[in-house]
Amino acid sequence: DASEQRPFAWRQLEISEGRVLLNGEAIFMHGVLYQGYWPESLLTPPDAAAVERDLRAIKACGFNTVRVHAVVMDANFYRLCDQLGLMVWQDMPSGDMR
Repeated sequence: DASEQRPFAWRQLEISEGRVLLNGEAIFMHGVLYQGYWPESLLTPPDAAAVERDLRAIKACGFNTVRVHAVVMDANFYRLCDQLGLMVWQDMPSGDMR
């Protein structure tokens, strides 16, 4: 019998009286646009720790939100964001449906 364990957390995000609330607490979403770009390798991380270094630097600069644009990152990205306490604002990529 194969099994897999994954972390799970229940969070509530809502807008109330013009404010964003996370788990009932007012929060200011202070974020960056993250496109996962590296000069030496373009969209491919140059090594296994590159994304983690980026996310730790974002957190160290005082940001709490990462907006991901035009790409869906791998599961490790979202796991790291969760561990570091970074909210993810995901723009889903889409075509023009023609």
